[in-house]
Amino acid sequence: DLTISKLGRNPESANQTVLIKKGQFPIVSIKCVSCKAQSVYEVSKSSYIYLEGSCRNCQEDLKQGRWTAQSFKNKSVILDMSTTTTGDRGMNLVLRQGVLKDGEGYTFTLHVSDPSMDEE
Repeated sequence: DLTISKLGRNPESANQTVLIKKGQFPIVSIKCVSCKAQSVYEVSKSSYIYLEGSCRNCQEDLKQGRWTAQSFKNKSVILDMSTTTTGDRGMNLVLRQGVLKDGEGYTFTLHVSDPSMDEE
């Protein structure tokens, strides 16, 4: 866990979990494109969110992505055409404004499958 705090502000935390598996599996990374474009690494419900996924060792024409999202309070976020402009399939996810609640944390997961690999 990483927690950052500043006097007079609420601390913010982030964590990353890595599971080591045997066999060949996709090596995936996620970048927040909208965060970088706005030079802001926090978002509000009035902003859209553009996440870009990539797979370093996938075969370009075989890989398939599927996004899931969950609040830190264990509530699933529905990712469909009413909450996103992309739906939950593909390597990119664009959430519409107003989907996320201010003051809540969220975990976004990109599940990548490639038939030439052992695991998702």
